[in-house]
Amino acid sequence: EMALLVSCLLLFLAVVVRVEAPLTSCTPTCDSSLIGENITNPTNCRNYYICLADGEVSDFTVECPKDELFDDNLKTCVTEAQAVCALCDPPCKFSCPATTDVVVTVADRYNCSSYYICAPNHEPVLVSCSEDTPYFNGIECTANASECCDSCLTYCPDANIEIPDPTNCTNFYFCDVKGYPDESNLYHCDVGNFDEIEGVCSTDAPCGPSCTDGGANRTTTTPPITTKTTTSTTTTTSTTTSTITTIEPPNCRESFTCYEVGYFPKCTNRCDSHYYVCTSADIGNEVPTTMCINNKVIDPDRILCVILSQCPYPLHE
Repeated sequence: EMALLVSCLLLFLAVVVRVEAPLTSCTPTCDSSLIGENITNPTNCRNYYICLADGEVSDFTVECPKDELFDDNLKTCVTEAQAVCALCDPPCKFSCPATTDVVVTVADRYNCSSYYICAPNHEPVLVSCSEDTPYFNGIECTANASECCDSCLTYCPDANIEIPDPTNCTNFYFCDVKGYPDESNLYHCDVGNFDEIEGVCSTDAPCGPSCTDGGANRTTTTPPITTKTTTSTTTTTSTTTSTITTIEPPNCRESFTCYEVGYFPKCTNRCDSHYYVCTSADIGNEVPTTMCINNKVIDPDRILCVILSQCPYPLHE
């Protein structure tokens, strides 16, 4: 029965996938005609970028006031009820919609060679790509490994669902709206791990590998602060001990060229608000920094935006 279901779903997808519309870019862009203007953040309506004099996008975002969103047409923040703001729709999704009337596919976060089929009134079905086209790109299986989905992507396919934090199996995001969640939507399981398939915390859920596991320079291997003890002798022949504290110099990167998909801190031994995001399309290219919001900093060990008191390293001055 399961084999028959999979066969029927695959036949349906073979027809549907070919008429998939082109996807909008999730990368903000500007040119010389937009210098000084506010431009849309394709992944977050609550802030916006500025087009710089050199035609490049600013390395930071500007937050809209509370209860306001950036309007694509007016190029300014307005009330949520007035705002016209469209988010880009990424080709790769990892969670089935809460409800669906059609058959859709979502990527397997832990294996680029397989994907899930989400069908109305059925549990997600795991399917493997063929040997000829072993890489799933969010829409179909291809022969190009560079099209593999970014396993660190967090996207809410629907409102009022929970999705995993790909950097920590005990965390999850609550999706209050469709789109891209931020740190204000991040929560921690009271017990167990987050089950991506069921969409809830569970004591039975395994802890899958973090999307940042195995990346070089993602965590520091040398303690940032070291101490040295010296002994001196006074004229009265008594011995005193003093402690000299040496702070390791900052290990920060002002530029970064992507060598693999993932999130990378600007500083590996300091608390800094900046980090780099590398998608499969960025491999071999230099990328700008992304900034934590709400005055938070990156914890280099967890690659997570946190308040300064929760970061285990000195603040990068």
